[in-house]
Amino acid sequence: MPPGFTCVIKVKTRSGVKHAVSKINTITTDYRLLNILDSAPETAINHILFRCDPEEKDISKGARGPYGLKEYG
Repeated sequence: MPPGFTCVIKVKTRSGVKHAVSKINTITTDYRLLNILDSAPETAINHILFRCDPEEKDISKGARGPYGLKEYG
């Protein structure tokens, strides 16, 4: 690119993404989840946040994938 080159990119969020972010924001006010996380060790939180699908399938012998939370999807 030549010096002084400018590029403008416009991004529009899809409505499904807005809805998903809204649901995630409400999770932090759910006292049931907060009680679980308060008693969870740091290693458990690491697994919740960063375990990928093959790791979860291996641990559960193929029974589940990551991020399958009842009532949250």
